[in-house]
Amino acid sequence: PFTQILSCAIVSYVALIILKIFDEKNFLLKKKSNNYLFLLCFIPVALNPYILEVFLFRFDNLFINIAYLCSTLAAYLSTKNNKGCLGFQILFLFYCLIFYQAAISAYCIIFIFKFLEEIIFKNSINRIIHKFSSWFTTIFFTLVLYLPLLLNLDTEVRNPDRCKYILPYDFENLKII
Repeated sequence: PFTQILSCAIVSYVALIILKIFDEKNFLLKKKSNNYLFLLCFIPVALNPYILEVFLFRFDNLFINIAYLCSTLAAYLSTKNNKGCLGFQILFLFYCLIFYQAAISAYCIIFIFKFLEEIIFKNSINRIIHKFSSWFTTIFFTLVLYLPLLLNLDTEVRNPDRCKYILPYDFENLKII
């Protein structure tokens, strides 16, 4: 169960990164009293059934959690407003897509919450557009790098006539697989 123990550590670290993303001024980390907001940062991770069900599978839980870590690190770097971090953001999202494609949803969800946070705090429209374009640019360039890799993978089955074809989804094709 070493991979499961390591996955627990990764999930805990992801929760801490989420806390850092939404607590930019370290208000919650400096405050000594019990704060419910601190607990709320861990709820999306701790109570997410899709993350918890990953622990049922010994062999792929580590890679799925690494993908969530990469996605969350990319979101954390996106909040830093540093143009030098753009390459690392793209790299983290690229690895996220390689390890587990669905984990990019964590990046998108954090983006939505940060976007709403900008609107709620009534920041200037220029700042909101700048943040939105930064997050969108990261996703766009990550997909530009990832899609050629995805399209060149040999996911097709060869028939006896040496022609490639993709298997349609039906029960008869389970015999071939």
